[in-house]
Amino acid sequence: MHYTYMDLLAEYGIGSAHPGGFLLTKSLLKQLKIKPVHHVLDAGCGTGQTSSYLYSAFKCHVSAVDNHPLMIEKALNRFHMEDQEITLKEASIEQLPFLNESFDFVLSESVTAFTDIATSLSEFNRVLRSGGRLLLNEMVQNHPTTESERSSFSELYQIKDLLNPDQWREKLMTCGFSHIEQWRVEPISTLIQQKTDNENDFFPSDALDSSLQEVWQQHQRVTQLLASKLSYLLVVAVK
Repeated sequence: MHYTYMDLLAEYGIGSAHPGGFLLTKSLLKQLKIKPVHHVLDAGCGTGQTSSYLYSAFKCHVSAVDNHPLMIEKALNRFHMEDQEITLKEASIEQLPFLNESFDFVLSESVTAFTDIATSLSEFNRVLRSGGRLLLNEMVQNHPTTESERSSFSELYQIKDLLNPDQWREKLMTCGFSHIEQWRVEPISTLIQQKTDNENDFFPSDALDSSLQEVWQQHQRVTQLLASKLSYLLVVAVK
């Protein structure tokens, strides 16, 4: 069987594969002033770590979507174990199964870049209420890459477009976001993740195929190859 990078994350049940990890997620969410009356969408929820935290920390209405069946299964198990009433749907963020203006906040952590970016951003805008906020944590290209580097990157992550920060800003504005409330670009090469045991979130499958290690090793090689050329973008955009 040929495994993708997303299969790797799903099989190992890695809850915080995005830049900065779960500690950064919690720090960013605290800045949003989420209240119990708010409706929040975790777009690309994975195993549900962030969704579960949103529900317990802010007592708000949480919906979560992911298009990987195994991620959905593991997120559902988590919500059941925690006795949390979270709306969970298996769906692509390019075609969200929600009505227009359903949410006050949409969160996407290292997910949008793996999709047709303009389509996903337009969907986020559609389901957000007027004045609603989109929180993105996404990988960006901050220095020019060679054709060979882009090929290695695309082969592993199946990403069509590796955008630079200016291109992300342009797409956000084109897709209907009125202004950018917060904007930070941080180099991945200098990123230091300080995690406690509570931040290390894994829900591995019972039987793990040895070929998954090949995908992990490829991920390590590509990350090291492009460490000086990649950054991550932290943005809060307002509809």
